[in-house]
Amino acid sequence: MKSSKYIPVLILALVLLISGSNAIPTYVDTVKPNSNNYIIDPISEPNEYLINAIERNVAEADKNNDHIADTMALTDGEMDLLLMFDSFSRIPSLLLPEGAILKQRSSNLPVINIKAPGSLVQSLAELPGLVVIEENHKAHSLLAYSSSQIYARDVWATGYTGSSDYSVAILDTGIDLTQSAFTDRIVATYNVFSGPDTVGIDGNGHGTHVAGIAAGLPTTGSSFYQTARGELPGNGYFTPEILIANVNVSSTITIGIDWASEGVDNPSTTAGVILVRADDLSSTIDYDTQSSGKFEVSYNVGPGDYIVGFLAGPGSEDQLFEGWAEVTQDTEVPSQVAEDGFQSHAGIAFSSNIVSVKVLDDEGSGWEDDIINGIDWVIDNKEEYNITVVNMSLGLDTVSSILDTYIATLATEGIISVAAAGNDGADSGGIFSPGSAVEAITVGAVNRYNEIAYYSSAGSSADNPSIKPDV
Repeated sequence: MKSSKYIPVLILALVLLISGSNAIPTYVDTVKPNSNNYIIDPISEPNEYLINAIERNVAEADKNNDHIADTMALTDGEMDLLLMFDSFSRIPSLLLPEGAILKQRSSNLPVINIKAPGSLVQSLAELPGLVVIEENHKAHSLLAYSSSQIYARDVWATGYTGSSDYSVAILDTGIDLTQSAFTDRIVATYNVFSGPDTVGIDGNGHGTHVAGIAAGLPTTGSSFYQTARGELPGNGYFTPEILIANVNVSSTITIGIDWASEGVDNPSTTAGVILVRADDLSSTIDYDTQSSGKFEVSYNVGPGDYIVGFLAGPGSEDQLFEGWAEVTQDTEVPSQVAEDGFQSHAGIAFSSNIVSVKVLDDEGSGWEDDIINGIDWVIDNKEEYNITVVNMSLGLDTVSSILDTYIATLATEGIISVAAAGNDGADSGGIFSPGSAVEAITVGAVNRYNEIAYYSSAGSSADNPSIKPDV
């Protein structure tokens, strides 16, 4: 029997090579009513599959059937709302109650985004054809950590490296187009914050990181970045976490750590970083400890192999930490080629084209309507750029029936959605949107020891009975 270790990679390879079949029925055209009181220019109405998806998702979000999401807390002040209708022809334009302001509407689902006082929600719920009202939820980046342990190189050896005939869309913080890993392969960019004619640069780094994992192929580079996450060991011990191999010129290694709560906020505890030679863990190059809760230091090194470790000091034993290490060289050097003939730092489907869709700001945050805007753009431009996969390493802090229905819409368009499970752990109450969508391939995390990572979200919830993640 073949080992199951290949399953995740085979799934990802199929995802990135799929040709966009129409196994799920596509939209059907519809006659549009002639009325100045309604927005009446959709291309088509939801088909039977999407109607069923709307009913399924809303049934979980609105159990008392009052057309208001059960998790929504009404306030007296202005609220940012998403309204989903059963038909484009039912979306009101001039008939919105006084005080409600239309922000935007979707081109692929009968959904509008409005601002309105909380006192109007009950009136909005009585609009003809209204299916559900939900808050416009905050979104944030996920999957800031990755691993080379999914045996992608074994799949590459069979010829599956992606294809330039197809594109993967990265919905994230944008992509740094100056990176050599993406030369001549980013075929389109879109920025929901400033319009289609603006290149969605990455002021955060998360989107570039994710794009590199999905389809990067560095040819040269002057810096290489790795991350780690886990629990600090007992006082006085260190845990080796990051291998920096084949440093062949004089370089600077910058190491950072953030422990306990995020940021510089733990003055009563001490933790540290350590740099040792890979062939002798007792041969310390240098180390530093501080009590700030977060710090970064740099060391100058010569050619060799090194290991970065993270130290526990008084008060930080067994606390969670996030660590990182960046190797910076004075000049651009060729990317290393491994023994199997492929680049050492190649992404999973490095032959595929890439589409950058910036839906998160430079803080790694956005709103649900930003994600919806990005999904609409992908669907409207899928044929021009042959987009067959959408990657969303982001998530809400709740289940949204509206966002989950957008994932179903992508499926009807022959586009596969890959979404992060989340970083809140197995006891967090389940997986939230978009990873909660039935049609999404929801991906969890493992640590460097091939164990399910303690921070990987999993399970079902009252709002989402589906068992996730899928991979």
